[in-house]
Amino acid sequence: MEPVDRIRNLMLRQGIPCIELVFYTKENCRLCHKMKTVIQKVAQNLPISLEERDITQNGKWWDLYRYEIPVLAFRDRVLFRHRLSTRPFLAALEELLESLSFS
Repeated sequence: MEPVDRIRNLMLRQGIPCIELVFYTKENCRLCHKMKTVIQKVAQNLPISLEERDITQNGKWWDLYRYEIPVLAFRDRVLFRHRLSTRPFLAALEELLESLSFS
């Protein structure tokens, strides 16, 4: 079974209609653009919502992530910093959904 299919099955079993992610970013960030492109590619096959947070608009976000962006998170859990590629992203989503079934 393909990773996308396994993730869809986990979502169905747990009644999760959409994976809600938070993307910490700022303007003119090349790494942010690259990470967002990977997220959008995966989102073509999975229901993912992406809340973008510009770290320059919030002092707490700035303090936490100014040297870390881009940062991709689920709730308060950071999934990725700096770089992202498709396979590790899918693996992290699958692991995340599996961990939710035990919480």
